Amino acid sequence: MAGTGVDLFTMQSARYEQVSTKFTLRLRSVRAAPGVRACTKDSFRLKTGLHQATLALAEALPGPQDVELELLMEMYYMARFTGSATARIFIYVTEYQF
Repeated sequence: MAGTGVDLFTMQSARYEQVSTKFTLRLRSVRAAPGVRACTKDSFRLKTGLHQATLALAEALPGPQDVELELLMEMYYMARFTGSATARIFIYVTEYQF
């Protein structure tokens, strides 16, 4: 995959003053071809703000490999847990550069 710092996905919570949000990124699985350096959680960057998080590449990913990530969003209203949402992100890296 060409370039780093490429934004891949953004998740947002409700934008109320009393709502705070916690985001957690988890690398669920990686399947890389023999001889290909498999990515790690450090291959990705999670840029967080008050009510949103953006998943970005921290480095170019060699291919072919298949990656499954999980982004968990937990919402709190006045410091009390009110709900959560999970996004599963699948990334398929080919051996070819485009």
